[in-house]
Amino acid sequence: MCRRMIFILRNVVTLILLAVAVFAQTETARIQGTVTDTTGAVVAGATVTVTNLDTNREVKVQTNQEGFYSILSLLPGRYKVSVSQNNFKTVQQEIRLEVAQTAVLNFALEAGPVSETVTVTAEAPLVEAGSSAIGEVIDGREATDLPLNGRNVLELARLTPGVTQGVPGGFATGAGGNAETYRNGNTGGAALSVSGQRTQANNFLLDGVDNNESLVNTINVFPSAEAVQEFRVQTSVAPAEFGRGGGAIINSVTKSGRNDIFGSSFVFIRNSALDARPTFYDSRANERRTPLFRRGQFGGTFGGPIILPNIGDGGLGIFNGKDRLFFFVSYEGLRQFLPFSQDTATVPTAEFRNGNFSALPIQLRDPLTGLKVCNTPGDPQCNGTPYNRLDLLPGNRLNPVALNYLRAYPLPNRPGFLNNYVTTRNQVTNTNTFDTRIDSNLNATNQLFGRVSYGRYDQTTTSRLPSLPAGFGSGTNPTRTRGVVLGLNTAVTSRAFNELRVQASRLKYGYIPPFFDVPLSANLGIPNANRDKQLGGGALIGGYNQQLEYTGDFGPYLVTQDTYQLVDSYSYTVGAHTIKFGGTLLRRDVALYRPNRGKGYFFLIGNGDPTQCGGAFSTGFEQADLLIGFVCNYQIGPPFGTVGTRNWENA
Repeated sequence: MCRRMIFILRNVVTLILLAVAVFAQTETARIQGTVTDTTGAVVAGATVTVTNLDTNREVKVQTNQEGFYSILSLLPGRYKVSVSQNNFKTVQQEIRLEVAQTAVLNFALEAGPVSETVTVTAEAPLVEAGSSAIGEVIDGREATDLPLNGRNVLELARLTPGVTQGVPGGFATGAGGNAETYRNGNTGGAALSVSGQRTQANNFLLDGVDNNESLVNTINVFPSAEAVQEFRVQTSVAPAEFGRGGGAIINSVTKSGRNDIFGSSFVFIRNSALDARPTFYDSRANERRTPLFRRGQFGGTFGGPIILPNIGDGGLGIFNGKDRLFFFVSYEGLRQFLPFSQDTATVPTAEFRNGNFSALPIQLRDPLTGLKVCNTPGDPQCNGTPYNRLDLLPGNRLNPVALNYLRAYPLPNRPGFLNNYVTTRNQVTNTNTFDTRIDSNLNATNQLFGRVSYGRYDQTTTSRLPSLPAGFGSGTNPTRTRGVVLGLNTAVTSRAFNELRVQASRLKYGYIPPFFDVPLSANLGIPNANRDKQLGGGALIGGYNQQLEYTGDFGPYLVTQDTYQLVDSYSYTVGAHTIKFGGTLLRRDVALYRPNRGKGYFFLIGNGDPTQCGGAFSTGFEQADLLIGFVCNYQIGPPFGTVGTRNWENA
C-alpha cells in the first residue's frame, strides 16, 4: 500500500512539474556548445567565461566530462566568450545575443601557452540549432532607424513571414476608435494575424512577464520604439516554456543602462501649414488653404551608470555605479489635432422647435384622436386646427420638456428640414508614456533589475452637436497603464541557473460620454436620468436617426484590470542536455462597469407606422411626437458588469 502511494505521488508531482513547466516563460538567452582540441577530442574542465561588454558582468562555468557547457539567464546584448585551459591557447569570440535565443558556440583549442589568445572572428550560425522555434528578431536599431508612421514598433512584426495585420480596419486594429484597441489605431494598433490565426490568439511578453489585456486580448503596455532593445516574433514551434497563445509569441525586452552615458531625442512634426492642398478641397468655402491638422510626436532616452554623492567616514565622496549599477529612462509624447469627419444631421428649424410644422410636407395626426391636424373644409378626418400647427392645438398641449430639448439643438445651416445641419467633428489625442529601468550586478552570481512603466492616453472626439451628445464615437477614451517588474537572475552553481520575475500592473480604460460632467437631462427637465455622478450627460432619445438627430448614450464604460504574476524557472545541465522547469502564477482582477440604458431610452418610431408601437398612432414625424408628448416606448436599466472578478491562470 505504501509503495503504491509513493508511486502515485511521484507521478502526480511529475505531471505537475511538466504541466507548470510549459508556462515558465522567459526573455533571457543562453550560450551552449562543446570544447574540443584540434583533433576533435573533448576537453573537460575548460573554463568558459562570458562577459557582458556593456556592463562587464562575468559568468564562469566549466565544461563537463563530455566537453559540453551551457550558460543561461543572459540578458540580450553584446558578449565576449573566452575559453581557457592549461596547455592550450585561450580562445575568445564576440557575439550579440538576442531575446530568447539559444546560441551554439563550439570551440577548438590549439596546444600552446594559455597566455596566448586566439580571437575567432566568424559570426555565430544564422540557424539556431539549439531551438525549434521559427520566427524573426527585430532589434532596436530597426525600430528607430526604419521609417515608422506613428512610431508603432509592432508594425515591424508584420515584416515576419506569415504575419499580417489581419482584417483591415478590424476591431483589433483600433481603426474604429474602440476603447480597448484605439492606441496606435492609425497604424494598425497591436493587430497581428499569424498564419491565418485570429488577432486575439497572440501572447505578448515584456521583460519576461505577461503583457496581455484580459477582455479582448490585445496588448497592455505599449512599448516605445526608443525604449525597446529588441523583440522576437515566434510564429510556430515555440519551445515548451511558451504557452497561452495559439498565434504568435511577441517577446520584447526594454533597453538597459551600461557603463557609458548615452541618450537620444526626437521630434516628428506634421502640420497642415506644410501640407499640399487636396485636389477637391474648397479653400474659399472653408476659409483655409488646407484642412487643419496638427501632429507632434516627441521624446527621448537617457541611460548610463548611476553616479550619486556618497557621504562616508572620509567625508563627501562620489558613488560611481560603473560595472555595478545602471539606469535607463525613456519618454514619448504625442499631441494631435485631427479633423475627424464631416457629418450631416437633422435638426429642428426655428418654426419646428416651437410647434409650427406648417412647412412640413408630411400630414401630422393627433395621437389622442387619430385625426389629421388640419382644417380643410369638408374633410371629416381634420380636427379643425390649422395645417400641422401643433402649437395651436386646444389646451396648450406642447410638452415643456420637449420644447427645452428641441431648443437645445443648433439651428440649421443648410436648407431643408432633413439633413439640414453640417459640421466637422474633431479628434484630439494626447499621449504621455514613461519607462524607467534599473539594473544591478549584485555580485558574481546575482543580477537584479527593476522596471516601472507609466502610460496616459486620451483620445477625445467632439460631439456632432454643440450642446447635445450625438454622433458615433463622440466622447473621450481614457487609458492608463501602470506596471512594476522585478527580475533576479542567479547562477546557483556552474550547472544550475534560476530566473525569477515578479510583476504588478494595472490597466484602466473605457469611454466617457460627451458632457459627462453636466446633468444635461436634468437641466432640460428630463427626470430619473442624471441620478448620480456616474450618469451625467444626456439620456438616449431617438429612433431611425432620419427625422431627428439621435442623441444621448448608455453611459460610461469603465474597465480596471489588475495583474499579479510570479514567474520562476530553474535550469540544470546534465551531460549535453539542459533540463528546464518552472511555473507561472498569474492572477487577474477585472472590474467592469457599464449602465444598460442607465439614463433612460426614449424610442421614437419616426415613420408613424402603428404596427411598430403596439397599434398606437404617432403624429408621423419624430420632432412632432416629442412636442405632443408621445414616444413609442421608454426603457431604463441598471448598471451591469463584473466587479472584483478574479481569474487564476496556470496556477
